[in-house]
Amino acid sequence: MKYKLPELFSIICFLFFSQNTFSQISQVTSYADAPSMQSPNANTLGRFGDIPVSLFNGTTNINIPLTEIKNGSISVPISLVYNSEGCRPDQHPTWVGLNWSLQAGGVITRTANGNFDECVDIDNGTQYSYYDIFTSLSTPNWSNLVQMGMGDLSPDEFSFSVGNISGKFMLNHEGKWIVQSKNNLNLKVVHEIQTNYSVYLGSESVIVPRSYTKFILITGDGTKYIFGDKPDAIEFSLPHFPREIGIDNLGDPVSSDTRGWKNSLQASTWHLSEIISPSGNHVTFSYTTDFSFQQVTYSQISNGLLCGTANFLYVEAINDTRKYLIKSAYLDKIETDNGLICKFSKSISNELKWIPQASSIPHVFIRQPSYLFRYYKLDALELKVNSKTTKKIALGYIEKSTERLKLNKVEFLSLSGDQKESIYRMEYNNKPLPVYNSGHEDHWGFYNGKNYWETRSATSYTMPNIAEYYESREADPNFMDAEIIKRIIYPTGGYSEFSFEPHTYSKIIKQSPTIILNTLTTNKIAGGLRIKKIETYDSFSNVPQVKEYFYNTDYINGGMLSSGVLSGEPIYQETLVNNLIYKFSSSPLLYLNSTNGNHITSSKVTIYINQYFTNIWYK
Repeated sequence: MKYKLPELFSIICFLFFSQNTFSQISQVTSYADAPSMQSPNANTLGRFGDIPVSLFNGTTNINIPLTEIKNGSISVPISLVYNSEGCRPDQHPTWVGLNWSLQAGGVITRTANGNFDECVDIDNGTQYSYYDIFTSLSTPNWSNLVQMGMGDLSPDEFSFSVGNISGKFMLNHEGKWIVQSKNNLNLKVVHEIQTNYSVYLGSESVIVPRSYTKFILITGDGTKYIFGDKPDAIEFSLPHFPREIGIDNLGDPVSSDTRGWKNSLQASTWHLSEIISPSGNHVTFSYTTDFSFQQVTYSQISNGLLCGTANFLYVEAINDTRKYLIKSAYLDKIETDNGLICKFSKSISNELKWIPQASSIPHVFIRQPSYLFRYYKLDALELKVNSKTTKKIALGYIEKSTERLKLNKVEFLSLSGDQKESIYRMEYNNKPLPVYNSGHEDHWGFYNGKNYWETRSATSYTMPNIAEYYESREADPNFMDAEIIKRIIYPTGGYSEFSFEPHTYSKIIKQSPTIILNTLTTNKIAGGLRIKKIETYDSFSNVPQVKEYFYNTDYINGGMLSSGVLSGEPIYQETLVNNLIYKFSSSPLLYLNSTNGNHITSSKVTIYINQYFTNIWYK
């Protein structure tokens, strides 16, 4: 056996830690802390800029290049990229199928911390808006202001991904945009904000008091990337609103009460609308919009002593669903000022749908024809130069009403469209995922086949046994590989087969009360998948090229301890008011952290290729 001398690779990892703060328990639904929601397309566009394809995270680069838009120094590669970290049951497929993403252009997505930065409250105006009071963070007693609830002093986080550029930015206490990007391009951020901005919601328009409508990212060489600006390039979302609307508000939501959920309509995503090169070349992006739902399963219970010995138990929800209405954007065409047009054709897909929870009063959105539970699929791309077709590409799917949409072929057609010049085919693990909102999820949202509440009687819900509940949310390797990709067959006739395994770890980052790194004596399993083996066959031989990956601290010398580092552990129960009140939530009360977009990373990986071992360290 030969051994290749190990090489040392070092990278700097920036860990971001965030923590939720909870106020007094209330039976009134709170919209202020609702997360920003993006459409499936926008969500994955942001993710692929955030999660590097590397052994550091155990992901692999599965990429199908489609075409490239070029105009002067501007280049826009268009490709299909697969996310191999595993399939989350409640993550709806994009318009190119489960875990696939169309990479064409770019996107900025928002993670709201508290209220969204530029919000205008119908009762309090702008006095509590971060956009108006960020200078308070410059004062010596800023922490006291936070404790007193004097406004929102937590800036939103904006993630961007365009071409080979990705990163995050936020507005600091001086009103300056602070950018974090590994590309180191001296990026400058310019924003535009509009008041009384009209958002069309299918039957009428809603006036948003104030909203970010445009961002411009300017690189050091003067290239401008413009996001938003046009109404169809901005996605708006409504945070979780009630399953029912009061009997007095059975009309269209646009004409209903202006408080509550309607006051929280927010811009959540800004799609790339134009690229301008330093020499003045332009590439523009056009979109169409429609409406979609996202449903999130959750449970929440509070109990304790109200006064004296009086005990209370408040069950807000058990296996309930929070609904998010999203005004989604779909890429329609890309144009250049030198006569090139790339057109994207879509149609409504016949795929597994969300199951609306039964209600005595049907939800107002469900009754509106313009708010149907529908999603689209991308059918084809056509590239034209000066009105002459130069390329045609068709996409095919596993498309059934009983399962999620999955991409199973990409066909490069003749210019006449009647012949297939080349084709990619995909095959998947046939282990099925559950229906949406089954609650069968581990701590990280991956399939684990268990739901704590299914074994409890609906008439006797109490505060859960936290140890048992925690166990029900542990990762299960018997389920997490459901519907994951297993093979790609190339136009040449060759193919690659992928073998995945669950993440393991032996170290945990603890962030409360101080940040420390705990080392375990045995390995534990975390949710999600990492690449274990890739076998690649050409069209002429039955002997594959094999690559195997071992995520151990000292694999060559027989070490079995995992090199995985978990970025944090969830907390589902919080104790308030001198241990007299307890709050339980199925959504972790302490956010699960991530490093470079992943909840777990590896400090060392050993690669085995053709009888050679290579060690790679990450620090």
